[in-house]
Amino acid sequence: NKCWLYYPDYENDSELCFDEVDLKVTFVSEKQEDHYTQRRFELTNLLTGEARPIIHWSDFDWPDHGAPSSPEPFLQLLCDVRHCGAFDSRFGAPILHCSAGIGRSGTFVLVDSILKMLAHTDNPNDISLIEVLAHIRTQRHGLIQTAEQLRFSYMAIVAGLKELDEMEQSEDLFDESDFDGSTESENEDDTKLSTSLENINYELKKRAELRKNNSHSLQTTNDAETSLRLRDERLKRNEGIKKKIDEMKAKLDEKPSSLPSSLFNNNNSSILTILMTKYRRHFFIGLIALVTGSVFLYKFVRINDRTH
Repeated sequence: NKCWLYYPDYENDSELCFDEVDLKVTFVSEKQEDHYTQRRFELTNLLTGEARPIIHWSDFDWPDHGAPSSPEPFLQLLCDVRHCGAFDSRFGAPILHCSAGIGRSGTFVLVDSILKMLAHTDNPNDISLIEVLAHIRTQRHGLIQTAEQLRFSYMAIVAGLKELDEMEQSEDLFDESDFDGSTESENEDDTKLSTSLENINYELKKRAELRKNNSHSLQTTNDAETSLRLRDERLKRNEGIKKKIDEMKAKLDEKPSSLPSSLFNNNNSSILTILMTKYRRHFFIGLIALVTGSVFLYKFVRINDRTH
């Protein structure tokens, strides 16, 4: 299984708690159809106590990277989802997923979108499945993974169109012979559909490159002048910073002048002048040695005086 069980299974646990987000999902009921299952849950906010119903459908007759053998069960699922108001904006957007989120989910989105467009247009011949798919792929990369899924999309649209015909559409919008699902020319059809997918990918790449080139060409003269002005300001700031650093280095190399000038005399060898130069360390060492030697000399003289 590619998807972890994220809803409660009545055979095991009737509810699941997600403490990280303070939510609880409670199993309510389940209705088993021939090709899919409808479940009802209750989603509860553990902090506020607010609860709302959730309707969940799962299609178990759709192989990964493949397509159902017939579009009728899929269209029945689509009708049930619509009938329950899942696409009503008052109840929020529906959540649709499969394994990768582009193959089976993409087929569902494409078929539903085309059927919706056909039901609300006076010019059905202006609707192009390839153009719609190319547009949707700009929002979800890689939608419709295989030629088989693309062929199934055509078949489901043709089959769904029959139901639309009874309500508001004419009967000759599509030539069903092109998408009758027969296997006589299956390899040839696969080649054509694969080519269609490749053409869509190529067209999307061309559009992306065109948008990129246009974004570069949109740079106006004012933008260029602004860039030059900002560059000059940046260079001036760098020069000012460099100048300040040089001044600070020069001050560090100079003799400190924080003491009053009256303490200094004109003799460069005065004690205070020596103390404020780089030779002050040697001066202090010599001074300490002189004092220490004087003390030893004084003691030596005193000892000699006592012995005599």
